[in-house]
Amino acid sequence: MPLYVESKSEVVGALYRAMTDPRTMRDVWERLDPAERAMVEALTDASDAALAPTVDDMAARLEVAATEAREAALRLYRAGILFREGDDEPLPIGAMPRLLLPRELALQVRRIQDEMAAGNLAQSPLRVLLELLDDAELEAAAKTWGLRTVPGVARRRDLAARLLRMINDPSRVERVVRGRGRDAVAVWKIVSAAREPVALADVAAGAGLDGSDTVAIARLRAALAELEGALLVWHAYRSDGTRWLFVPVEIRSPGEGQASVLPDLVTIELEPDLSPPWRHPDAVAWDLLTLLRIVSNPQTPVWEAAETPPRWLQRAAAPRLWFGGKDGTPAGYLELLQALALAEGILAIGRRRRLGSGLARDATQIADGTGRPGDGSDPATMGDVGESGVASCRTLSETARTVVHRGNGAPGRRGGRGRRRRRGPRRGAQRRDRTRA
Repeated sequence: MPLYVESKSEVVGALYRAMTDPRTMRDVWERLDPAERAMVEALTDASDAALAPTVDDMAARLEVAATEAREAALRLYRAGILFREGDDEPLPIGAMPRLLLPRELALQVRRIQDEMAAGNLAQSPLRVLLELLDDAELEAAAKTWGLRTVPGVARRRDLAARLLRMINDPSRVERVVRGRGRDAVAVWKIVSAAREPVALADVAAGAGLDGSDTVAIARLRAALAELEGALLVWHAYRSDGTRWLFVPVEIRSPGEGQASVLPDLVTIELEPDLSPPWRHPDAVAWDLLTLLRIVSNPQTPVWEAAETPPRWLQRAAAPRLWFGGKDGTPAGYLELLQALALAEGILAIGRRRRLGSGLARDATQIADGTGRPGDGSDPATMGDVGESGVASCRTLSETARTVVHRGNGAPGRRGGRGRRRRRGPRRGAQRRDRTRA
């Protein structure tokens, strides 16, 4: 690792950043011999509550001679991986020094062990790969893709869902790739051009970063850090311990995911005492249109497509839905309406943070039963797919259209037909008529 610093504190800071970087730890792990790896793994697996082992204890645990264990410990100590008690304060006379492995290095070693145990992850979906990241890495990736998050506040599940929707946009993937450095782009071109994982050594040679000097190694690590931090390229181990790079399918071919298929409804029979109250035969369709009217209002907050319904939406929808009331909507009912609307094409993922005025007007007309998609708005904005995940009106399904055209208006919460208020002439027109008279 090249050092471009002068003071001791700056050297310590640079070393700490390098030693806590997964790419640096992978390179260091590759250079360790079997005896050193075994000692590091033993210290990593040791319980935090247990007493730190001595050299003799470690030799007995690894079933090797004490001199061999001491030599391995000395090499790890010189490399800055292993520490011992007594560096800051002298030990009592006759006390044996105990070996210590810093917590930060232990976390990196556990991560390498998990990657080796997982094996080739090239065929795993991106949703599974995101679970391998910690919260800090996931938040950093969200920032790279343009998501504004408050660290420690955004829920991990919601953040992953929003990331997956943004990655599904081919134009945004290209934009993120263009924002990488020259070395990172060179590595990306090699890995993305291959349909199968590519060996790390071949990628380094193709990008001209296969040198053994510290500058070439640092450039390769920086390029991998850029790509892995942006979720573009992922690292994996084969069964023989070789290192490979691959691009997830969702990144390689964004927007080609299969639409989710709703399972068939299953009829269940309830006991007479547990029978639910009477509902309108088209109650679900009316609730769907009511929900569409609520979310189409430009003044309402944003409702993410895969997010748990916010409280404002639950409060606004509960008294207006057939399947609602004072106690609120049934658990999962709003999610069901959203999934049904997305599957039928009534709702789509909008590109903008808020519904536009024309789009909101169309959605309100559909909910009222007085209009159809495309009236009074720009057709180019209908059905956009983008980053915000705002539910927006797209087309009206056959089921909802049948319900809308059954009457002049939507039935109220308690039944009956809605009535339209007849509008009289405008005040200006009345004043002109009086003037003419």
